[in-house]
Amino acid sequence: MTRFAVGLAMICGAVCAAACTEPGPKAPENGPLSGELVDVDGKAAPKWVTAPATFRRTDDGRKVICEDGSASGVNDLDSAKEMSRTDALGKLAQTFKAQVKKMVQSSLAAAATKDAGGMSSFTAKQIDASTDVISDVSLKGAELEATWISRASTLHSLVCVTMETMTDNVKKLDERAIEPKIRDAVVAHAEIAWGELQIGGAAAAAH
Repeated sequence: MTRFAVGLAMICGAVCAAACTEPGPKAPENGPLSGELVDVDGKAAPKWVTAPATFRRTDDGRKVICEDGSASGVNDLDSAKEMSRTDALGKLAQTFKAQVKKMVQSSLAAAATKDAGGMSSFTAKQIDASTDVISDVSLKGAELEATWISRASTLHSLVCVTMETMTDNVKKLDERAIEPKIRDAVVAHAEIAWGELQIGGAAAAAH
């Protein structure tokens, strides 16, 4: 083999090694997601940014439903945090209300197996009204769990509602705010009803 051939082989080997190396996580360089899926150091976005509206457990074991909100093009960090948190709360309100209605219906169905005054005792209007009250009082206890900033300077906020906070707040509701039997059924069967919920194919019981 000539020196030229040897040299060419070495160069090709080096190029191949560089090309075949596993690349780090990168955001698309063009298009609407440019710089949005990595931070300034090229580290991939956390899962809650790429897969929002999820069930999970926090590190201390709390069961939560979460949503991700975002704000971009805001120079003031405090303003960006507030805007992204507000965005997350708006999304969470829609997601959570739908889940609360399922919990109310599931809890009343469970209560009906023990007591004749179950779901059949309440109209759809009463169930909807109770769902609104439970959703509103629970969302007041929503907490900011995490924040993350993308390479494109979009600030994301993760806002969550815990099952424990929801049941504690429901316990405090009096008969002027909610039908007592609905309140008691939700509190008594919250654990089972929560486990039956699903968001995006993810069962709460699996988290």
